Amino acid sequence: AQQKSNERKDEDTPERNLEQKTKDAVKNTESQIQYSEFAPPTKVVIKKSVIHGNGVFAKEDIAEGEVIEEIRLFRLAWRLAYQKDPVLSRYAIADNSCKCRDCTIHGPSVYMPTGYGALYNFGFDSNIRATFDFPNLKMKIVASENIPAGKELLFDDSAFSEKFTLSETLK
Repeated sequence: AQQKSNERKDEDTPERNLEQKTKDAVKNTESQIQYSEFAPPTKVVIKKSVIHGNGVFAKEDIAEGEVIEEIRLFRLAWRLAYQKDPVLSRYAIADNSCKCRDCTIHGPSVYMPTGYGALYNFGFDSNIRATFDFPNLKMKIVASENIPAGKELLFDDSAFSEKFTLSETLK
């Protein structure tokens, strides 16, 4: 009887309630988002990169602060603690901002970007940044400086990875 009482208490913790609300919110958001909300980027193109395979390059000049691309995120079923695939770890994004009980035990939720989201390379000559809206399954790529046509768009590896990249979290 005492064990059942403890189990009931554990189920009603604020963290568990928050986790359930988050899951419900994600399901609700996924059912409401239409692909037409996400327009393809018009000022960038995919080309061969000297940094790593392919990269995203400015097709025309991009102004500082301009939103380059709005990306849809898909929440993966498994938490960070269970993601062991090295290919997945290069492209997925972990939301390390949540400190609920489940995230503490099993690791944060992990998201896969669509669009060009997995093709932006890292380099110390950073000219873009990402903003995340995990509850609404969105990510924006924003120019952090004026970018001339022909230049590759790059994240600063140290600045981007401190909070969000799965590959850096697994190191």
